[in-house]
Amino acid sequence: MIFRTKRAVRCSDRDHQGREIAIDCNLVVLTLVFSIVLFAVGGCRKSERGIDIGSWLPTIGEPDFHGHIYQITEANSEVTKPNGITQAGPRLTMSEDTYTRDGRPLESGLFGPDGEKTGRTEWHYDDKGRVTREVTSDDADKHTSVTNYSWDEKQKIGRALTERVDQSGKTERTTTEYRYDADEKVIDVRHYHENKKMFDRFVYGYDDKGRETVDTMYYGSGIVTHKEMTSYDSVGRIQSETRISYLEPNRPILSRTVRSYSTNAPKRYTYESRDAKGRLWGTGKTDDHGERVFSRAANSDGAERDANRWEFTYDSVGNWIVRWHYNHGKKGDWWPDQVRYREISYYPAK
Repeated sequence: MIFRTKRAVRCSDRDHQGREIAIDCNLVVLTLVFSIVLFAVGGCRKSERGIDIGSWLPTIGEPDFHGHIYQITEANSEVTKPNGITQAGPRLTMSEDTYTRDGRPLESGLFGPDGEKTGRTEWHYDDKGRVTREVTSDDADKHTSVTNYSWDEKQKIGRALTERVDQSGKTERTTTEYRYDADEKVIDVRHYHENKKMFDRFVYGYDDKGRETVDTMYYGSGIVTHKEMTSYDSVGRIQSETRISYLEPNRPILSRTVRSYSTNAPKRYTYESRDAKGRLWGTGKTDDHGERVFSRAANSDGAERDANRWEFTYDSVGNWIVRWHYNHGKKGDWWPDQVRYREISYYPAK
């Protein structure tokens, strides 16, 4: 059995791209706002999806890797144009992740804005491949965090008990509870404070093929804050994603993104995002690998608010190893501002 969970984010935590994330009550609002923006600009890639513990963990993110990766290190460089010549600056390490041969994370390095390693997270497993323990130590914000996982096979309930100690010695304890259906799919994830008060909850629904179709987030035990609905095409690819945000109960915000796939490349598609009135506010497209290569976001009047372009270099296995990012200038030109590098090592073929 495996766990599937949304990440219970704590103070000064970071996502898999190193961005700071806020906490608790404010997290609900910030997550919703961020998700809506990312949804329109980012080609309906969810900021946080349910993760199968035992394959991918929340702190690793949601990569779509190819081959049997042993270690992957990502570094970022800011791009400048002195004297009109494009130059990439020093490479600052963003992440360094190590995996088992079957794709389970073993260790993830934590890095500061200067590229120096500040700590790490490591995972431990039982003989069935299920995660039993997650340990994080971060010198940057002076905290340690230990999560122990357990299962109740009969009741089909999993639990994760997390203890976080900050630099002053203050301890914060939280519990995550996972409930499964008869097919061992997670249908309910609940996060509790030490006082046993629930601070958020995620409820999942599936179609007859086991694909997630509904994801509902609650603040506390009963206030719906957002809902996501997903539909699929005849070959199982995501066809549309609809998000409803209930920041204001009497004025829900709706966004729907629809993908149109290429007939020649199964992972290449274009997408359009529209609001409840049908106004177009996001467009984009991916390459043959399914990586986003263009996105555009518009204001309510249709004027361009933001546009981005990406260029990739791939290795022989099919994973990208260089990614250039370009901004759209006011004069209609494209200018590079960032390049990200990946160093990937693989397990030898058996």
